[in-house]
Amino acid sequence: IRGGKPMPVVICSLAATFCAFNGYLQGWCWMAVSVRKLESRLDAVCFAFGCCVWCAGWYINLQADAILRCLRSPGETGYKIPEGG
Repeated sequence: IRGGKPMPVVICSLAATFCAFNGYLQGWCWMAVSVRKLESRLDAVCFAFGCCVWCAGWYINLQADAILRCLRSPGETGYKIPEGG
């Protein structure tokens, strides 16, 4: 985030390839099931549960990122492991 060591080109290209292939697969799958409707009550419950799980994961990720950003004081370069919860 703060620019330390340079990233190898191989790592960057592998990440870009993975992201492109993953995006293609997700787009293809979404197009394949895009005509499905919430036909039953169980479909609606599963959809609502999935949305709740996604929101919880999003919140946990934001909280973890905030904790990791606050571990280093300005000017520090060492590695720290978070303690507690």
